[in-house]
Amino acid sequence: MGKSSLVNMIAGRDRPLARTSDSAVGTTFSSDPYHVDWPGGPPITLWDTAGLNESETGKVDPKKAISNIYELTRTLNGVDLLVFCLRGKITNNAVRNYNMFNSFCDGKVPIVLVVTGMEHRSPTDTQIWWKENSKAFDRAGIHVVDHACVATLKLPGREADYKTWTEMVRGMIERRCLPTPWTMESDNWFVMVVTKLLEALFDGPSERSKKLYKGLMMHGISRVDARRVVKEYEASLKMALESLYPEYQPISLASPLSLAELEANVSRIDAEIAQLQVERRQVYKNWRKSKASIAPITHLPIETIRQIFLECGGTATISKHYGKPLSPPMCLLRVCRSWHRIADSIEGLWTKIEVDGGSEEAQWMLRACLRRSGRLPLDITLDASIKYGEKKEVEVKAMALMLQHLHRWRNITIRWRGEDFNPKLIPEPVDPAVAPDMGHGTPVNEVAYHAPMLETLRLETNAIDDASQDLQTAKDLAVITANAPKLRVFTWETQKSYELDECLDLRLPWAQLVDLNLTCFMSVKQCVDILQECKRVEMCDFYLVRVESMPNLHVAVPTSLHNLQSLLINSLLPLESFFNSFTFPALHALHISNSPTEYEDDREFDMPEWSQASFLDLLQRSNAPLARLTFNVTMSENDLIECLTCVGGTLHSLAINSPDRVPFVSTATARILSHHVAGESVTCMCPKLDWVHLGSHVVMALAEDALVYLAESRWNDQGHLSHRQVCSPKLTELYWEVEQGVVPPGDIRKLAKLKKAGMPIRSSYHQDIFAS
Repeated sequence: MGKSSLVNMIAGRDRPLARTSDSAVGTTFSSDPYHVDWPGGPPITLWDTAGLNESETGKVDPKKAISNIYELTRTLNGVDLLVFCLRGKITNNAVRNYNMFNSFCDGKVPIVLVVTGMEHRSPTDTQIWWKENSKAFDRAGIHVVDHACVATLKLPGREADYKTWTEMVRGMIERRCLPTPWTMESDNWFVMVVTKLLEALFDGPSERSKKLYKGLMMHGISRVDARRVVKEYEASLKMALESLYPEYQPISLASPLSLAELEANVSRIDAEIAQLQVERRQVYKNWRKSKASIAPITHLPIETIRQIFLECGGTATISKHYGKPLSPPMCLLRVCRSWHRIADSIEGLWTKIEVDGGSEEAQWMLRACLRRSGRLPLDITLDASIKYGEKKEVEVKAMALMLQHLHRWRNITIRWRGEDFNPKLIPEPVDPAVAPDMGHGTPVNEVAYHAPMLETLRLETNAIDDASQDLQTAKDLAVITANAPKLRVFTWETQKSYELDECLDLRLPWAQLVDLNLTCFMSVKQCVDILQECKRVEMCDFYLVRVESMPNLHVAVPTSLHNLQSLLINSLLPLESFFNSFTFPALHALHISNSPTEYEDDREFDMPEWSQASFLDLLQRSNAPLARLTFNVTMSENDLIECLTCVGGTLHSLAINSPDRVPFVSTATARILSHHVAGESVTCMCPKLDWVHLGSHVVMALAEDALVYLAESRWNDQGHLSHRQVCSPKLTELYWEVEQGVVPPGDIRKLAKLKKAGMPIRSSYHQDIFAS
């Protein structure tokens, strides 16, 4: 336990008084006196006394222990202070030692605690260690009047710490010693200590009585006195039992049959106890391994550990009932108290949060993460899945909790799948007395709706058949984004199952956006008005252009959006005015669709006429390096070929679909998309094309070898080509969804061979066409 090193520390001698080697062991209550006269302190005698399980065998010999007690109680003239020495860890054996140690003086002498083994801590850290672990000593029943947490070994470079610890122990001893030593008549003292020792060693009263009787007889106590002491001891046990269990009645002699059953039960319980002991040893072994594996990092400087935690930190993921304890940063709280304290103090670990706000537990964890993040910007993803008619108080509280930190929002995603209401996006008025510090001396309610750090806002709402919910949400968005100078990315996806007669009143800081995605009911005119304000936009999606409006067909000067690289527009209305209104010189990806959503499949729609002339003018006017083109419109094959003629030189990806399920792609298109070789001359309208997707109900019956020639001419595997390929570097995918009978059987067999040889070609329409 480090007692010998402690003796040497208190003595302060250059030459040690006590042995400190691992072989310095003895039997229980074996004692060695050391006379110490330290500078400035009174002369004292230190008795280094062995406790339970400190022998070489790790077991207690009752006879030797009783002999040691007999000698010690006749040698000591009194006791001023008991110093209980413990090496950090509280074990069952340590608790038994404390109880026996306390009873040595009948609980009338103060006990102080010296915790050793603090070599890896500074004197200041040892005080912190005691604050964190003192309650564990109280729970274990180890109550002391004072304590000192020290390292008793002299280590190179730690001389100042060793001196501080020495003064700490000496000062504690001077303060806590009794002014007059406690004494007791030696025979009575001997009997009391032996009784307490046997209680610690043996469970059964009968076994204790036998050992007590023999021990007293061995050391000069008369037979009469020994019997009297044993009877008094057994009587005290009976009185204690009756006081604890008033209903207790002595058990009458059982019949032979019931006695046999009792013996069987005892054997069974003994076997279960043995199994539990085996399992306990295994658990302890695993715990030691786990502790050893994390020991190296716990000895690193705190700043180094903080940096490691920041590098490894992930997203605090909070499910409905529990967080994800094995993922960072949650796992850092569960390893040890030291890691918990460090992780809890690192604000940067708790700024990325994913939360499912469906339980009180999740709210509590969200609140904890928000507290730990301090004043740093927040990246939060909130999922709220609420079925129609379900209780919604928990999710509303989670949203309200987020709104309290609106001024710290940075990258926010809200997936609100409530089917009968949308989330409230406006914070409640703030009480200045409990409001968070907004800084700059500004009154809190003047900045209640400010989002000065907001960069990304993605919102998904799902209110069914209630347009008023989206109308209110549009108003809320206008308020919170009006004071969001850093907002660059905005997405709003609404429910697609209802219809609106008028557009949502969308008012956002369009001029500062670079990524815009609106999946809400809009008109063509509204799309034009918004996009004309988006001078910096790079990506733009308008997915639900459904509301009728009066378009402006005559535009004097089209607006040029020099930064727009990707555009998606899904409209069931003519797009002529849209095409006439813009020039896109940097456009890289274009997706145009007349396709109904899954909620609109059962409705009657008149497919809009394709504005071919306006679209061609847009392509020619823009002269953009268009690489990806997707058509899902009611166009003709001649329209398609004209478009490919205009932009085919830059295309890498082409997808063609038919929203009205009327096929329009024939052999002519297949020929246009193929490489044509005549001697050394190679011609191709789309030389860079390496990804082709022909959708369902697009392809008409093809001539023999048309599709095979398209595929084979674009594949760069020289082992399967009869000519030199110079256009496309590779074919990454050729994919078509066609009905059976469209592709000639001979082509299917040839394509199947090419696919087997490694060509990236696949088909699908109810089933893989090659499987047939």
